[in-house]
Amino acid sequence: MANINISLDKGWQPDYSSIAMPEGGLSECKNLLPLDEYYAPFYGLSVYSSNSTGSGVPLFAKEFITGAGVQVPFIGTTTQIWRLGSNKVLTNVTKVSTTYSGIHWSFAQYGDWLVAVNYADAPQILKNFASASNFTDLAGSPPRAKYVLFNNGHLMFANLYESGAAHPKKVRWSAKENIELYTPSLTTGADSQTLADADGEITGISTVGNAIGIFHSNSITLGVYSGAPYTYSFFTNKIRNVGAIQGTIVPVEDVAFFWDTRDI
Repeated sequence: MANINISLDKGWQPDYSSIAMPEGGLSECKNLLPLDEYYAPFYGLSVYSSNSTGSGVPLFAKEFITGAGVQVPFIGTTTQIWRLGSNKVLTNVTKVSTTYSGIHWSFAQYGDWLVAVNYADAPQILKNFASASNFTDLAGSPPRAKYVLFNNGHLMFANLYESGAAHPKKVRWSAKENIELYTPSLTTGADSQTLADADGEITGISTVGNAIGIFHSNSITLGVYSGAPYTYSFFTNKIRNVGAIQGTIVPVEDVAFFWDTRDI
């Protein structure tokens, strides 16, 4: 199939009716991908690695870049964590003697360290993530969490399970530049906050410009870094009647795209 020329201000516009569709717009776009100023055919999948991720079902995949510029992809499954090497071989880097039973993964990078959370297990870390053998428990006894984000020197966890109870609207963050210290302190900046006014449990977290977007099922909390001694200020009443479905947040530089139950 030949490439189809498109105008840069046209393209796939399914929200228009057939009568109101701008010239050059498409109401349906199947098996095509944007390529420069054209739509090109999608040729299908190709095998990149012949390795298997074991018995687990892949839930999450993301590529991280070391300080030396090495690109390292990771895959979190229902039972394990795998690292894809430059030789296209998958290596099992799961914590020793562990089989996960999670249904969700979230990762955050701190220098050449990689932190992973799945809510069912304690937060884990792979130091020197390009070559270290296995994840281990993150020091400092941080809470179990569904989401993790590194921001302004602090490692932040969201939607927590701690002290034997679920805290779906709570966030906790580490000391500044010490992600293995979580004792609340005005000196180190470690602390926590329950976002009681938010509409729904936390469904994701992302950097948004200079702020943190903490997404709920029907609202969005903005977290603003204010520095020592209080670290973060949270605004839970700014954005209402819109929220993110879990697992749909896509950060692109300082912007976050997401789906709620009505739109993207």
